[in-house]
Amino acid sequence: MEQGSDETTIAGFLDELAADPGLYDEYVEDPVGVLERTGLPSEKRGLILEGTIQQLRDALQAEVGPHPYVIVRVIVRPPSG
Repeated sequence: MEQGSDETTIAGFLDELAADPGLYDEYVEDPVGVLERTGLPSEKRGLILEGTIQQLRDALQAEVGPHPYVIVRVIVRPPSG
């Protein structure tokens, strides 16, 4: 994913993550590192990492307009501690 590309939207990032198994595997291991390389502004990266489902829906609608998105958050690793 190149900085400044069309994938610098949340929708673009999620599309690429779904389409690229290698990127997904990398994201599972290091979500912060992968997101830092995307060119997404920090508030969008934070939203992906810590936002609520409603906040993600709102952000997607702001980017691409009303669309029936289905968003599922999958926890791939239990929290440490």
